[in-house]
Order: sequence, then structure tokens, then C-alpha cells
Amino acid sequence: MLYSPYIVVKMGLWNENGILILKEFLTSIGISLEEARQLYKYMSRDSRARLKNDMYGKMDKLNMPDLIFSSFARKIDTDLTLTSSDMSCVISAILESPEKENATYEEVQSKRRQNFLDAYEILFTVGTSTKRVMGYIDQYKNFMKVLTTEAISAIERDSIPSVDFNYIKIKNDSKDKQVFEHPYSLIRLGGTVLSIYHVHH
Repeated sequence: MLYSPYIVVKMGLWNENGILILKEFLTSIGISLEEARQLYKYMSRDSRARLKNDMYGKMDKLNMPDLIFSSFARKIDTDLTLTSSDMSCVISAILESPEKENATYEEVQSKRRQNFLDAYEILFTVGTSTKRVMGYIDQYKNFMKVLTTEAISAIERDSIPSVDFNYIKIKNDSKDKQVFEHPYSLIRLGGTVLSIYHVHH
């Protein structure tokens, strides 16, 4: 939840007050803070059910009307069911895979063409590429973690000149800065920061 741009923006999780609101919500539905620090899949079945049901019932109160939405689903095998939103994450992870550091212009264009072909191919081979699919989902989750962390860091560093900002300073010493070499990734970062300003300023 800490790395979902939507939840970060709506609950104000870039500051202590927002974190406190999240902790109070979790404890109010009977989920201990210790369990909340675990990965969702490792939480107890009862806790997962309470989290989903209570968040659904309190979406409006939490100012998150689009937190839960309907989606098509496809059962790949006995252990894996993918929704259309899952596949959207997979495609995004492939298309926005960063190039190697200090790549030439030709290498960048070649990598992006290959990304497109890989994304197109996965649409037709998802049933036989479950390990690859799960790898891309993990890659997307990591990207969301990097994105939200950088957005929060930019605000904390006051590295955005004004509400009508034209640029964001990304930390030069960030080991994850390569993620933002793709234009779409920068657009996502800018959109997240802009949403925070629109909602809370």
C-alpha cells in the first residue's frame, strides 16, 4: 500500500500524518502493525478478507472511490489467475524496461523496439510463460516502489520550484535513477507529484 501512487496521494502517505491515518485504519479493522508489514500473500486469510471488505466499505470515507474496481480475469493454471489490470502491469513493465547505462541512441532505439516485440509476444504466450509473467509483475511492483519513493523524496527535498513546476530534480546518487530514463516513467513520476500538489495544496 505504501508504494501505490493512488493510495499515497489520497492518504497523504508522504508525511507522518498520512502514515498515522493508515496505521489507525489497519488497527481499526483488527490487523496488527506487525502483520501489516508482511507481504499481502503472507497475511492470514482472515486478515486479507478484512482488509478487502473494510476498505471496500470505507472507500468514500477514506476519499478513495476508485480503490477497488471490477476487472476481467483469466485462470492460467491451478495457482495463477491474472486480471486485465495484471496484464496491463505486465505490458507496462516490458515497455518501460530501462536501457543499459550510458547506452547510445541506436542502442536505446533498438531496446525499445525489442520491448515492444516482447510485450506483443507475451499477450499470446501468457499461458506458457507464467514465470516470465510473474517476473514482470514483480518488476512492475519494484517500479512502483521506486516511483513513489522518488516522488516523496522530491517533495521532502523541496526540489520542485512551484505548483506550476516544469521540472523535478531526481537525486543523482540514486541507484534507481536509471528507471526514469524512459519517457513514460518520467511522465508517471511527474503525474504522481502533480496529483499530490492538486489534492493537498
